[in-house]
Amino acid sequence: MSKSKKEPKLTTKIFRPLTFDINNENEWLTYLENEGYTVINNAISVEDANESFEMFKEELCYVSPTFDWNDSSTWISENCPIIMNKGSVVYNGFGHSDSNWNLRLKSVAKDAFKIIYDTDEVVSSFDGLSLFLNKDKQQSLSWLHQDQRSNDDRLSIQGILNIFECDKYDAGFVCIPKSHVEYVPQPTENDWLILPKNHIYHNKCVKLLTPERSLILFNSKLVHANVGMNKKHPKGNHINRFSAYLTFGPRYRQ
Repeated sequence: MSKSKKEPKLTTKIFRPLTFDINNENEWLTYLENEGYTVINNAISVEDANESFEMFKEELCYVSPTFDWNDSSTWISENCPIIMNKGSVVYNGFGHSDSNWNLRLKSVAKDAFKIIYDTDEVVSSFDGLSLFLNKDKQQSLSWLHQDQRSNDDRLSIQGILNIFECDKYDAGFVCIPKSHVEYVPQPTENDWLILPKNHIYHNKCVKLLTPERSLILFNSKLVHANVGMNKKHPKGNHINRFSAYLTFGPRYRQ
């Protein structure tokens, strides 16, 4: 009788949150207010998601000719326009790439932000994308952080459109629920605040397990970060996470 394979050890607590239809705005807005994040399901059609990913694959090879989607040995920082350990695709103009605009305009993201800010006049930020495909090289120390200082009382919401499912071994989004109201650091002039290394809040961090084509909306004061895939992922190195940072704000703040 053969021994069953031992499952990889999880390094972060996992949580499968409620998901909402974009039309049930009272429900997901309440969840967003209480928990600091919310998850919208079916945020983009299968066809538009696939089209955007194929566009992205072509764009990446255009700016990085030595990168080969069929050869995982080329999936290294020297061949990618990304911050490797954090998975952020931010160089070579990817904030303005056709694939990124396709995801912005063909998903429900823009509509969600119109609902949040109660205005039809919204403008887009020019963030990049997230790509995880190397279980060994795309690892980093904890960088749980907030993106808005405590003494700024304006409502600020951000979005991440996840094309692929995030399961327990996959790269994904981690956060500390309710920390947008429970954790208040000292006032500062900076809008990027890392959670102190030995803070007890690290123990409250969870990875959100989300379905494919879902949109995570979260408060900028929520303590959050990205994490890479499990180092012993059963699939080895593979295209594990492709997500777009999609954020709109009210035009009057420009």
